[in-house]
Amino acid sequence: MFEALRGLRDAVAPESGNLGGDGSNNNQNNNENSAEPDLEEFWTLYRSGDPATVAMVQKVSPTPPKKREEYARCFAKIESLRDAALVKRLADTVLDKSADINERVDRLPGMDRTKSEQMEYIEELLKKNQDVATKLEETFDQAKKRRGHVRTCIRNNTCSALGIVEEMDS
Repeated sequence: MFEALRGLRDAVAPESGNLGGDGSNNNQNNNENSAEPDLEEFWTLYRSGDPATVAMVQKVSPTPPKKREEYARCFAKIESLRDAALVKRLADTVLDKSADINERVDRLPGMDRTKSEQMEYIEELLKKNQDVATKLEETFDQAKKRRGHVRTCIRNNTCSALGIVEEMDS
């Protein structure tokens, strides 16, 4: 269950540096962030005819921008689309982790019982445990008595076979 909670934390706050799994999400995010141009780079790339940048601009603007302010608006729209995609991806991850947590909680023993039923079951288990502990103590005492009797019989038979007469303390 703690692993599920850690996974949820990592999905919601990947910057914590505690990503579960192989860390590929963190590397992917870092690669995406480093590959995204800032406004100056964006403007330069668009003016030089970079195909990826031109495609992004055409995606958000029906007409090509002519002024720097229009480039800035296009850049803001593109950033907004990227942010929306990131939020959607994170929300999906949170929902997946939440479903995983719910599934794990449902598999915990006793989740199908009410609190009072669980307490009754715990009391029943405690009573069974006490009964078994009492039986164990009785069995142990009986074993000690048998061991003493066996030792006495072996000592007597050994002494008799060897012809040793023991002096009894009276």
